Amino acid sequence: MSLQDMLKLLNTSYCKNLAAQDLAVLQRATVMLQKSGITESCLQVGETVPNFSITMADGQQKNLCELLADGPLVLNFFRGFWCSYCKTELNAFIDHITQINDLGYQYLSLSPQGFCAQSLLDDSIPAPLVKQIKQSYGCDTDNQIAKAFGIAYSVDAAQQKLFSQWKTDLSQINASEDWELPIPATYIIGQQRQILFSFVDVDFRQRFDPEELIQLIESLK
Repeated sequence: MSLQDMLKLLNTSYCKNLAAQDLAVLQRATVMLQKSGITESCLQVGETVPNFSITMADGQQKNLCELLADGPLVLNFFRGFWCSYCKTELNAFIDHITQINDLGYQYLSLSPQGFCAQSLLDDSIPAPLVKQIKQSYGCDTDNQIAKAFGIAYSVDAAQQKLFSQWKTDLSQINASEDWELPIPATYIIGQQRQILFSFVDVDFRQRFDPEELIQLIESLK
């Protein structure tokens, strides 16, 4: 099953089980993000990505230039392991890491959430994949990298209240007083730090399918 098929199933369940007033809060937030112009003001194809350092889930310290020395990079921003859409997306990308690597590309996923193995050991991400996640995930502390890309935003008061009702306290999850998240986004970054491709969508339910990514990489080669 493709990522898009899995997301459709998730959307059906999401709309069925979510209270109308809660859905309205999330839809209003999406509209406000659209009006903010964030997708136009963030880094675009052809622009150069500033170098950044990242602490990987396995404890290694890496920076973008070091990563790119081994080949172009697929960089995936997601909200956190608490998000069902993000976990579904992450699982789909991990299933394609071998193909991505075989094409000479690397894969790195980032979120503001600190790595916690226990958060991965559930039905949506099988335990055998945890090792791969450790090798391909880094914590974007305080959304510093997302801010450099221009895709970080502040969660409004209505969403904060809703998330708190769901026991999703981002100040604790992200170890930050600022309730901020990245817009889910997928980038391909060339070895000279130029952006070759970007997918950025203010609707957290929309994600770029790794099967389309494979086709795109093959066309770039």
